[in-house]
Amino acid sequence: MPVIALTRATALSLLRNGFSRFLFILACFFMAGALLMLSFDIGVRYRLLENTLLASQCFLLHLFAWSFGFDVLKKNTAEKLYVLPFSTSLSARSWLLGRFSGAAILVVGMGLLFLLVDTVLFAALKIDIFSVLMLQVLLYVASACLSLAVIFFLSCFLDVLSALIYGVVLWIIGHGLDELLLLTDQQFEPAVQILVQCFYYLLPNFSFFDISSQALNRLPIETEKLVFILTYPLIYIVVLLDIGAAIFSRKPIGQ
Repeated sequence: MPVIALTRATALSLLRNGFSRFLFILACFFMAGALLMLSFDIGVRYRLLENTLLASQCFLLHLFAWSFGFDVLKKNTAEKLYVLPFSTSLSARSWLLGRFSGAAILVVGMGLLFLLVDTVLFAALKIDIFSVLMLQVLLYVASACLSLAVIFFLSCFLDVLSALIYGVVLWIIGHGLDELLLLTDQQFEPAVQILVQCFYYLLPNFSFFDISSQALNRLPIETEKLVFILTYPLIYIVVLLDIGAAIFSRKPIGQ
């Protein structure tokens, strides 16, 4: 299938990129820093290790997603790969999905690598391996993939650098939507509340993926909430790529 071939070509292209290797080295550096936490002879060293792991892996997964997205989109422009949907039988939807999937596969791969590292560490420290801590890492992977999809969507009508910048800004905004909704419900007029609610449901809400407080305190996650969190990024990504493909197919070649 053309989508699978395009996905494979995109992933291999990113793996050969020098910056991808740099990010992998950076990930190893952060993991080494986490291992150093084992030498701290304090009563809360396990919680310190877990907190460091979650924070570093969240940062690295999103950094991977942004850099991979930027590399793919920059390559589209430099090598004029955006003409493929217009010069071949490949549809705009398949082209966009293939390019996105190639980058997303590498993000998921890094997430699985982090899970492997966490499993080994937690097993050595006799921490519950199948705890909500592992679920938090998986949700960070989903968050990174959603952020990647936002950048691909924005690139359908913005230049590459602008798409990356606005994508990161939306990620930052998306982390504060819960607090913003709570604040407006308590202190602002109904008109402002309605406006904020529109932003809350239309913009990508990345605060859904942050369960670090429950993870660190071993609090259970309700099944309904977990199902919603896992299906939310899938639906949002499909909608974004579908709308983006519709915009891209009507975009003048070269823009």
